[in-house]
Amino acid sequence: SLVVKTIQLQAAFATIQQDEVTIKQLRREAKKAISRAEMLAAKDKTAQQLIQDLQKEVENLRVQVSSLKEEENKKRRVVLSLDQELGDGASYHSNMSSSHASKSQQRTTTTTLPATHSPRNGHAPLTPFQEWKRAHMTAGIRSQQTALGAGLG
Repeated sequence: SLVVKTIQLQAAFATIQQDEVTIKQLRREAKKAISRAEMLAAKDKTAQQLIQDLQKEVENLRVQVSSLKEEENKKRRVVLSLDQELGDGASYHSNMSSSHASKSQQRTTTTTLPATHSPRNGHAPLTPFQEWKRAHMTAGIRSQQTALGAGLG
């Protein structure tokens, strides 16, 4: 009976040793898991911070775009008021040239508008200022496209 008890005690001791080894392995694995979790939490925190930074940047860009649109609208209003000041279908230039012609020839000259001033699809004719603006904006867009195509933009 003493031999049986000794064998049982040795078996229990071996089981305890095996359990201690298992516990050590589980602790190592737990430490690794905790370390990975901390690393992922740090990455998540960094990602969250990046997201917040990007959201702030997007908001700043929205404010800038809004401000630029306001400036553009102001400039358009100025251009439209200048265009209206220049005349109802007759241009400042044609008025000046007919005025100049009448002074130099001492007779009045009727200025006929070029064909580009004919109504377009039911719209009012373009004033010379509008034509000038369109030509210069088109030229500006072409030069931008050329610069972009050449890799300068």
